[in-house]
Amino acid sequence: MKCGKDLTNEDVYFDSRLRKRKLEILKTKGLTEDDITYGWCQDCYKTEISKIKIKKMYYRIDTQEGRFNLLDPSEERVSNWIGIYDGDELIKAASLLSESQIFSDDDTPEEIADTLENELSRIIYSSEEEDIRDVINFLRENAKELRKGKLLKDIEDTEQKIEELQRLKEKLFSELRNIENDIKS
Repeated sequence: MKCGKDLTNEDVYFDSRLRKRKLEILKTKGLTEDDITYGWCQDCYKTEISKIKIKKMYYRIDTQEGRFNLLDPSEERVSNWIGIYDGDELIKAASLLSESQIFSDDDTPEEIADTLENELSRIIYSSEEEDIRDVINFLRENAKELRKGKLLKDIEDTEQKIEELQRLKEKLFSELRNIENDIKS
């Protein structure tokens, strides 16, 4: 027990949403799942959890126009790609060639899954069919978590852009002040 608190009259704290992290936490203390005598009061548990970076799943969409057909280089198509990330790690991806862009960055996981399934049904053969179906199933099974993660990632990216723009603004004001000072002297 980290704090030495007697937990006989209160529950040992493990958040069910973070059940997968339980073993990781125990391993940091050199313990295993079988060590049932180890637990945390709520305050100690929150302290331990805050030390572990919890990854968030999100998805990214990318489209590129190009000539992808080696047999007919004049044919222009659009490559529609979806990547699913856990933190910075790409865990699943799928792409389809089509006449035009089939989904956008604003589409929900369910919409992307439906679009992929619809496009796949129109294709006679795709060497990536199994991967695409895997992505479709993953999108549907994890839709809420993926959408939440994407929104959080978009907010994070927007905050970074704001910080970059703020630094640029400060630099431009500094240059402007230098020029004004040069003009005055």
